[in-house]
Amino acid sequence: MAGFEMNRVEYYCVSHIGCTRSENQDNFICEKAYNTDAKNTPITRCNSAFSVSEPVMLGVFDGMGGGEYGEVASLLSSQAASEMTFGPDIPQSIEDMFNTANRRICEFRDEHATGSVGATAAVLVFTPDMILSGNIGDSRIFRMTGSDFLQVSKNHVLQVGNMSKATLSQHLGIPEDERILRPYFLQSEWVPGDKYIICSDGLTDMVSYEEIGETCKSGSPKDIAESLLAKALENGGVDNITLIVAGITG
Repeated sequence: MAGFEMNRVEYYCVSHIGCTRSENQDNFICEKAYNTDAKNTPITRCNSAFSVSEPVMLGVFDGMGGGEYGEVASLLSSQAASEMTFGPDIPQSIEDMFNTANRRICEFRDEHATGSVGATAAVLVFTPDMILSGNIGDSRIFRMTGSDFLQVSKNHVLQVGNMSKATLSQHLGIPEDERILRPYFLQSEWVPGDKYIICSDGLTDMVSYEEIGETCKSGSPKDIAESLLAKALENGGVDNITLIVAGITG
C-alpha cells in the first residue's frame, strides 16, 4: 500500500454551456460537490486538492441528447454520487451508485411522462491502494503517464448505418427490465506526475484525441483544463463542455 502522505491529488473542474446550447445539461461530482442548478449556470469552475486516506470521487455526468430534462438526469446522477458511501468492494459501490441514479432517472421519467431521458457517467475513485475508473456511456476518462496518453474508459456505443453520432448501448436511465447496466472498470496504480482527464463529449467531439494528449503534456490542472476548454469553444463548442483534470502531486 502506498503511504497516505504520498497519495495527493490536485484537480480543476470547469463546466461550460458551449456556444450553441441554451442550457447546460452536464453536471459533475468533485468530492461531494456538484452543480445544484446547472441548467441556469452557463459556466461553473471549481478546484481543490486532497490527500487520500479514504475513497474520494471525481466524475462527469452528461444529460443525454440535448433533449428535454437532460439536466435533470445529470443532476439526479450527481446527487446519487454525492450521497454514496463506499464499502470494501469499490467497484460494487460504484455500480450501486450507478443503479441508484438509473432508478431515480427512470422514476422521474415515469412520473413526468417524458420521452427518452438519461445521462452518461464517468468517474474516478481514488483510494489509498489504487485509482479506479468506471463509466457508462461515452463520457471519457484519459490517463497521461510519462509520455503515454491512453483512454482508460470504454465507449458504450453502437454505430448504426451512416449516422455521424453513434447510438449509446449503455447509459443511465434504462429500465431494469429492458437492459442490465454493465459499467466498465479499470484499475490504475498511483504514479506521481500522472494526470487524468474526465470529460463529456462536448470536449472530445470538438478536440481530437491527439490534441488533448499534447495539451496534457505540461501545465497545471487549471492551465490544461482552461486550454482544452478554449480549444473546444474555438472549434465550435456545439455542445456543453465539462471536464476535470486531476494531477497526482505526491
